Amino acid sequence: MTTDSADPGRRSRLRPRVRNAIILGAVGVLAAAGTVMATNSASAEANRTITSNSTGTHNGFFYSYWKDSGNVTMTLGAGGNYSYTWSNINNHVGGKGWNPGSSTRVVNYSGTFNVNGNGYLALYGWMTNPLVEYYVVENYGSYNPSTGATRLGSVTTDGGTYDLYRTQRVNQPSIQGNATFYQYWSVRQQKRTGGTITVANHFNGWKQAGLQLGTHNYQIMATEGYQSSGSSNITVSEGTGGNTNPTTNPTANPTTNPPASNCGGYVALTFDDGPNSSTTSQLVNTLKQNNATATVFPTGQNAQNNASGMQAYKNAGLQIGNHSWDHPHLTSLSQSEMQSQLSRTQQAIQQTAGVTPTVFRPPYGEHNGTLDSVASSLGLRTVTWDLDSQDWNNASADAIRQAAKNLTNGQIILMHDWPAATQQALPGILQDLKSRNLCTGHISPTTGRAVAPAGSTTNPTTNPTTNPTTANPTAGGSCTASLSAGSKWNDRYNLSVSVSGSSNWTVTMKVPSPAKVIATWNTSATWTSSQVMVGKPNGNGN
Repeated sequence: MTTDSADPGRRSRLRPRVRNAIILGAVGVLAAAGTVMATNSASAEANRTITSNSTGTHNGFFYSYWKDSGNVTMTLGAGGNYSYTWSNINNHVGGKGWNPGSSTRVVNYSGTFNVNGNGYLALYGWMTNPLVEYYVVENYGSYNPSTGATRLGSVTTDGGTYDLYRTQRVNQPSIQGNATFYQYWSVRQQKRTGGTITVANHFNGWKQAGLQLGTHNYQIMATEGYQSSGSSNITVSEGTGGNTNPTTNPTANPTTNPPASNCGGYVALTFDDGPNSSTTSQLVNTLKQNNATATVFPTGQNAQNNASGMQAYKNAGLQIGNHSWDHPHLTSLSQSEMQSQLSRTQQAIQQTAGVTPTVFRPPYGEHNGTLDSVASSLGLRTVTWDLDSQDWNNASADAIRQAAKNLTNGQIILMHDWPAATQQALPGILQDLKSRNLCTGHISPTTGRAVAPAGSTTNPTTNPTTNPTTANPTAGGSCTASLSAGSKWNDRYNLSVSVSGSSNWTVTMKVPSPAKVIATWNTSATWTSSQVMVGKPNGNGN
């Protein structure tokens, strides 16, 4: 069966950069047999100026330099010294250190760090098995790089207190190419530019917080800037001793609102366009009273103007997504305008709720390849919906509740924060879900489907559906439906559904609005709406 559908109509947290993976191979030096002469003193390698992406060694230290645009000059000096100047850049990072890194190293550093805008000074590195990017942030500019991450505790060491965090990058550039990996953060509360970093205390803090450590790749004292200008002059060296008596205070269980146990599956209740002064409190209270959760998609403008509402979202354990700055038709904008809409919203949400969105809902459900690429560069998964409650179109509370009764495991329903009818329908929706053994979940940034909230201890008995096709076996038999993509044009695309296991089957195809099913082949089809098609065998074995 084939259907034809038509659609009318820093990285996000700090730096959206694309870094080419660089593989460092072993370099052998072959010396001919003979006399080796040694001098009494060795002269240091001369200063080296770098303006293009590279890695290597200089005066006994590993160095790394990367930028994606703009004017960035790195000068490698004596020993562990380097200096940086940058302007008119999108993103850059570089510094001197070691390859491989070490979790037991004591690092001494000194110098200057000046930034106009967004940037930071950090001990920075990578681990593998598992793949992890990590930061011990000593100083930063206008933006705290831990903003938006879930706090895991703190470490008091080397004369200061560092807050511990973990964030995740999904299908983003790494030292192993595009990959999904965690970032570990230790961010110093008292900024400084110079001192000792007892590396083991930070790694032990992450470990005590339940984070898995891997095998070290490189480790540098890095200068990084994002859409800013500035300069630094840093000298790094390896020391001894360090602070051997740190105070570590892990936070065992970050605040979440897991649904009730024994779930038969998860669905995502989503609410767009908040927060609102007249409705957000009621929405949050209803969810909390029913031990339920949801995903909210505030606009950046509303987030900026209603910080208390954003805090209410966060404190209730709701998943917070990005819904653009002021709800325009994004596909009619330029790529730079799209970037501005999404990045400003990321920043507003970080500043008001202290979380970094990982999912993005385009206004009106309108998106294209350019917008999806912009979202991905900011660490966002584009998601729409399976069911439209029509609450934005003056649907009654009863109609909204009826729409939610069609939710199945893994699906997402579109609702909004502001309609009074939605607030009236919500208690009944939660009651109906409970009677059907379905729990409220969050949207996975990996699959774009409803899953158990992070930290949930529940054990669903079924697996989330990962595509919009569901098979409905008739009594006395069963069948399996699989979905694959076919041809694609500017105004429509084909989807092919293959059914096996039975000659007596029914397949329901649901596509998110504004897309609609316009034609079918090799099936007997009826439509319950322009978004929902019910297909059965056509009598020819198809």
